[in-house]
Formats: sequence, C-alpha cells, structure tokens
Amino acid sequence: MSQWLIKKTYKGHTAVAHTDGPAFTFNPDEKIDSVLITNSPSEDIPLDVQQYFDSFIGQSAQSWMK
Repeated sequence: MSQWLIKKTYKGHTAVAHTDGPAFTFNPDEKIDSVLITNSPSEDIPLDVQQYFDSFIGQSAQSWMK
C-alpha cells in the first residue's frame, strides 16, 4: 500500500508527495520516496522549483506538512 500526501504549492507550482506507508493512515515518520509536480507536462518547471520539491525526497512526511 502507499499514499499521496496533500498538495503543496511553491512559486505557483503544485506538487504531491508519495510515501510507501499504509493507505489512509498518516504516519509522520514515513519517508517520502517521490514527488510529482502536477503542472501541465508541457510546462517547463524552473530548476529552483524542481530542486525545492526534490529536497523532500527521503525526508519525513511531517516535513511535507509544514
């Protein structure tokens, strides 16, 4: 099972984070294993925005919620 965390917006770009923990049960200590930027695929994502969202990979789910 896995779950997607709530949306997070940075500089007008929205993303969701993924954890491999049980669905429907929030565990703040679960580690984020990927982040999906949900903007249109044809839109160029600025490097600083990509790096910001990528910085959450390997961090706790709680870090995404702040």
